[in-house]
Amino acid sequence: MHETLTIKLSSELKAALEDLAEQEGLAINNLANQALADYLFTHRFRNLRVRLINQTERPYTDEDIFEIVS
Repeated sequence: MHETLTIKLSSELKAALEDLAEQEGLAINNLANQALADYLFTHRFRNLRVRLINQTERPYTDEDIFEIVS
């Protein structure tokens, strides 16, 4: 199921998004969707890394965290 989200962008950000979408051969909504998914993944990754580091004495590497998140 798809949902619609309306956002306001600065003219500079909109132009950059349009340029990148054209370069990548993607629709703007697909590019924005992937960018948001990447941002959310990175955010979850960083939060999980901090929690794991705070909860244990075992040193977790970024690769360890990636394995857990993926």
